Amino acid sequence: MRLHLADQRHHLRRQHERRLCRGLRDQRLRRRGGGTGGGTATGQITGYGGLCVDDRSASTADYNPVQVYTCNGTAAQQWTVVQAGSTIQALGKCLDIDAGGTADGTTVDLYDCNNTAAQVWEPQSDGALYNPQSNKCLDDTGWSTTPGTQLEIWDCTGNANQAWNLP
Repeated sequence: MRLHLADQRHHLRRQHERRLCRGLRDQRLRRRGGGTGGGTATGQITGYGGLCVDDRSASTADYNPVQVYTCNGTAAQQWTVVQAGSTIQALGKCLDIDAGGTADGTTVDLYDCNNTAAQVWEPQSDGALYNPQSNKCLDDTGWSTTPGTQLEIWDCTGNANQAWNLP
């Protein structure tokens, strides 16, 4: 009986987090003027521990890992945010959820831009980058401050390891 109640509380907490994530997304889009306008911005995306989102070794190969790394201003860290609710690009490729996965822990990589839902990122009011297809947020794996840690998706939590400062 005790286990069943714990499972119910866990399920209700997850439902609440999902609703909260959607609400925060809507607030951010309203604050930025909606999801269809806005144009583009290019620069570094910084996150937890002051690390930057980085295309490992500045490679344009499909499936190249996207990681956190010490900010250094190189082309591997120059991300273009193409309108709120659209794509995030570096070196002519898109930030992509590996194989369109939806499970917690699915890694994020660089891939040819292909207009799939695995490449849609919606900025949230708490700084999170939300992917509607997976119903998850871009996540600094394990709150890592170790340069070279590959990014992943995870349930939206509102925690600092999911807060990103966009250009």
